Amino acid sequence: MNAADIPDRTSEYEIRDLHQEGDWPIGEDPRYGGVVFSVNGQVLLREPRDHFGGYVWTFAKGGPKSDEPPVTTALREVQEEMGLRPRIIGHIPGRFESEMSGSASYFYLMLSECEAPDVGATSETISVRWLDWSDAASMISETQYPGGRQRDLRILQAGIREFVILNP
Repeated sequence: MNAADIPDRTSEYEIRDLHQEGDWPIGEDPRYGGVVFSVNGQVLLREPRDHFGGYVWTFAKGGPKSDEPPVTTALREVQEEMGLRPRIIGHIPGRFESEMSGSASYFYLMLSECEAPDVGATSETISVRWLDWSDAASMISETQYPGGRQRDLRILQAGIREFVILNP
């Protein structure tokens, strides 16, 4: 199987509660986002405007609006911060905590066929870049905040692990 053959599971995740299922331990101040892969296995990273919080390259995520389900939050954040609307193909188990903000982040595994996302209208992102896994790790390692750098590297590793399971 190749990545293009992985089914779109967005509708399935719209009705699932990963917190209740136990895949996402409940944490304070939740944030939801996506680790986006291309059909050829590259990962998409974003460069936050002004390197907010010392982050140089990171993933799209954010807090839910009033009564917004996690899947809707994640898709909205990816669209707003990365300029594309991918499909959800899975999720990354676990909670990824931020020491700086005290928030708990949770991620869906996403797939996009968009080669050139449009971030021209976003106020939060300077640029986005498709990278192979080792280059993505190098770019994330440029983050100045040690806790955020380590968290994002763990997210990348977990995302790759889940992507490989879906696309052996």
